[in-house]
Parts: sequence; structure tokens; C-alpha cells
Amino acid sequence: VVILNSTYTGGELAVTHGDRTEVVTGPYKWVAMYGDCLHKINSVTSGTRVSLIYDIYGSAADTSDASHDAKNTEESEKAEEDEDGNEADDDEFWEDQPMERSATKAALNKCREPSDADIARVFKALEQELKNYDSIIICLQHLYPECQTNPAFLKGGDRILYDLLTNGSSDYEVQVVAATIYRTLDDHEGNATHCSLFSPALVKHTLSLMTDSDKEEEEEEEDDDSAVETPAKKQKVDPSGATDRTKLVLPNDLAHGSLLDYTPFIEHTGNESQTGKSVYIVAGLQVRRKV
Repeated sequence: VVILNSTYTGGELAVTHGDRTEVVTGPYKWVAMYGDCLHKINSVTSGTRVSLIYDIYGSAADTSDASHDAKNTEESEKAEEDEDGNEADDDEFWEDQPMERSATKAALNKCREPSDADIARVFKALEQELKNYDSIIICLQHLYPECQTNPAFLKGGDRILYDLLTNGSSDYEVQVVAATIYRTLDDHEGNATHCSLFSPALVKHTLSLMTDSDKEEEEEEEDDDSAVETPAKKQKVDPSGATDRTKLVLPNDLAHGSLLDYTPFIEHTGNESQTGKSVYIVAGLQVRRKV
């Protein structure tokens, strides 16, 4: 969010990530945030606020370009020297810290990458689950735009998991998908959770939504008692989500900080008990065996 030359009061920027909200007040030129942060601009009380809002996409460095001049080489060498100096300062800092009060640098570095035991456990679990299912959808820890399925946007543990499953020796096909989760709450039959790839038609069916055209069709059928029953209209549903045996893995237990969208259950009033239906949309990694 870049504020262009303008004079105004009010218009505070509120940025929310998970359960934390930061409000930016006073004069500021720009504010940058990750794509999974929600932002809201409060009303301007006086003047005019002119702002430019845009997305910044990262890309891998182009290593094929070898046309570096001597100046760039010198700058690169100087940057490496500065980095080595910073690492030496970091080492000195960690050595000066009491062991009982802070983690060592080696321990922190170890936490950045999964251990061999963790990797073996992941692959063992996948092998076992894929004996009974065609695909596994693993819900991700971070929130991503629903339309964004580029793995380059994955962060933290999500990216580590993706890289682990897509390395050269991997036997899996991995795709970033938006998964729709349907949770049914029934006091008599217990709770049930199932999922599929995101499909507006399936969401409509699950929530028992009815459009105006649906109502008109029902009225026409009621008026014409002699009407011949016609085949139901085919709904456009993702075939991979409709035919595959898919298992959903929920590491976050549907935490609101990792939901793309959420339609809550609205309690009905009346004498008859109602079944609660909730629809969640989350980002996930769909894992299949390579064919």
C-alpha cells in the first residue's frame, strides 16, 4: 500500500494476521504485508486519501545470465565479505548467551529443516494412506489467495513440505489446490467431515442453496401435474474431485487463520431438530502417485 501525495485525516490502516491486528496511524508513505494478511482502510474524516495498492511477486534468480561486469563481481565479493563478518558477529552473540536462557544458533538452524526421522515418517504415512486412497489433501499452515496455486508462493513449513514431496527422487505428483470441507454436526448420528476439490456447485448442494431459477423450475413442475419427469441437469463438477477417493489431513483443525473462506452454520428455529452444515475452503497440497 503506497500513499501518494495527498492531505487527509483518518484513513487508518488495520492489518490482521490470525488473531493479531496492527493499526497504522499517523503519516506514512507505504506499508508492505504478506498476501495472507487481511487489511482494512478506515474512513477518511477530512481531505482526500490517494493510495496505490498492488501485489509484489517474487521469482527465482536467473542464473543463466553470465554477463556480469567487473563492478558487479567486486560488489558481490564485498557482499560476501560483509555476510561472513555478520555470521562471525552472530556466532559471537550466541556464544555469549547463557545456555539456560536462550537456544543456541545450532539448535535454531536445526529447526529450520526437518530431520531424517521426520522425513521418513512423512513418506511412510503417505505410502500407507495411498494404499486406500487415490489422493491425499494436506491442509496448509498458511493462508493463501484462493486463486493462487503457484508453489512459489508457499511459505515456511508449507514450502518445506512441498519441496520434500517434489524432489527428484519423489514418486508423487503434488499440486496446490483449494479444498472444500463439509462438516455435518448431528446430535443423533455424530459428526462427519468430508471434502473434495473446490466446486461452487458442490457448495450450493451442501448448503441446500436455491437460486431464483431453481424456484421457478419447482413452481412449473407443481403447476403441471402431467409433466413428464426429465433428467436432472448436469452440474459442472471437477471430475478429479468427484471420482477420486480422497482423504483430507487437517493439521490445523480448521483454524480460522488458515481458512480461505468459511460459511458458518446458522441455527434454525422450529420444533424439528436441524442438522448443522458448515463449509470451509482451505489451501492444501494434493498428493497422488505418479502414473
